[in-house]
Amino acid sequence: MKFFIILLIAVSSFPAIGSGAAKPNACPVFSYDLLMKDAATDYVEPMQALFEICPSPRLLQFGVSKGTYFLLSQCESVTSIELLGMNERGEYFPEEFKKYKQALLWYKDFNNWEPKLYYCQQDMADANLVAVNRHPFKSQVDAGYLEEIKDCVNQAFNNKSYDVALIDSTIYLRAVFVNALFGQVDIVVAHGTGDHSGVFGWQVVAPPAEYEVVNFSRGSGTTFWIHNKHRDIIDYLRRSFQ
Repeated sequence: MKFFIILLIAVSSFPAIGSGAAKPNACPVFSYDLLMKDAATDYVEPMQALFEICPSPRLLQFGVSKGTYFLLSQCESVTSIELLGMNERGEYFPEEFKKYKQALLWYKDFNNWEPKLYYCQQDMADANLVAVNRHPFKSQVDAGYLEEIKDCVNQAFNNKSYDVALIDSTIYLRAVFVNALFGQVDIVVAHGTGDHSGVFGWQVVAPPAEYEVVNFSRGSGTTFWIHNKHRDIIDYLRRSFQ
């Protein structure tokens, strides 16, 4: 059995960053410059380029953060799934749960936000601990976690569709989520691709032939895998990232 907690938020909409209009009461302002200079959220720079050529998309986000503020201000809708892993004692990480609860307070007044909390089961939690402990990514960990990630992604697309998926989760199995998203969404984006230690498993990403890669190398690194039917987006981003 998989565990999702879903909360639907419905209040007032919020204008784009920099418009000067009032923000939702509970939410602090995370400026674009602040987010761009933070290694944890510097994906906002390449994502801004994407939004210039692909405005107001429906976005699926794995990993809630301060950067969610930027996404909510730019997207028609954002579904954010926080993946909650376990420690060696089988306890869900309390700090990650605390961060999620804080985000619920920050973004509760955005009517274009749907937050979800996913409790990783034992197979995925164990595989994540391999990476958390800074061991190289190992595909030989119980393969049950691969099926769990597929199920998690499939649930996200149950009766819904998205234009873009962004993987920036605290769960280190980001590469497996990238693979599970191919064929589900035309634009897959992963943050942290500048990390070559192996903990995120980027070496196992296997895009189908119809997806083309566009890399943004500055900062933590952000990589786009885009279906080749979107030639205008691919070409625009490659020019922008030169």
